[in-house]
Amino acid sequence: MAREVTAPEQARLDGLRYIGRPEGAGSYRPVPTSRSASGHPIPVGRQLLADDDDDENEVLDERERLKRLWVERLNYVWYKVQAVLWVAASIYVIYYTNLFRVMWECPNVKRVFLYLGFGCLGFCICCLFYIAVVIPWQRDDMIAADEELDKKVIPVMTCIGLAAAVFFMVALWPVWGWLTPVIQVCLFMGYLHSGHFLPGGFIGSILMFVIFFGAFFTSALIPHGGLAHDPSRCALTVSATRAVGA
Repeated sequence: MAREVTAPEQARLDGLRYIGRPEGAGSYRPVPTSRSASGHPIPVGRQLLADDDDDENEVLDERERLKRLWVERLNYVWYKVQAVLWVAASIYVIYYTNLFRVMWECPNVKRVFLYLGFGCLGFCICCLFYIAVVIPWQRDDMIAADEELDKKVIPVMTCIGLAAAVFFMVALWPVWGWLTPVIQVCLFMGYLHSGHFLPGGFIGSILMFVIFFGAFFTSALIPHGGLAHDPSRCALTVSATRAVGA
């Protein structure tokens, strides 16, 4: 059997405030209300709670915004630190090994694989030059067509780049042994992260290629024949080193 609803309970259900004595005699007074977005009346008590929730959400949103801001700043600093370390590592590797001088002069380098590696690397550089320099100067209709071409070229560049790494590994292994993959990784990551310190757009793309080709001429500036390999493996480099020392 259902319980009979009392007057105060009915008043609360109707959005009214019950005013009366404990004995039950009393009257009803409407509770001040406001309208929600849907047009339904909202009692003042609920509206105050809703306002408090909105204020709390605004505080949380501000905290989240500040949190994201600091995370972005820390990530920016961390990326720059990584870039500096990789670039410094690549410069040290080039100086310590005198990579390009040993590559040109050491008789133990396997020339066939070295030339194959340079062929694959040249193909990747040409594709990269076309994507980064040529395409931005074309008309919009040509750019749309070239974007479809990029989707096909990039996987091919990846495969050719991996082949180049394997060819260089085989060619230079007799000189540096297990240091060969370390040298390759340092040079690749250093070149990749050097873009952090270059301007954007066309000028930055040109400077990336200047850095790439300029690295091949560093051997003329290094006053030794390489310090990372066994001198007995490169007799020509040993004689060159003695000539520099003399």
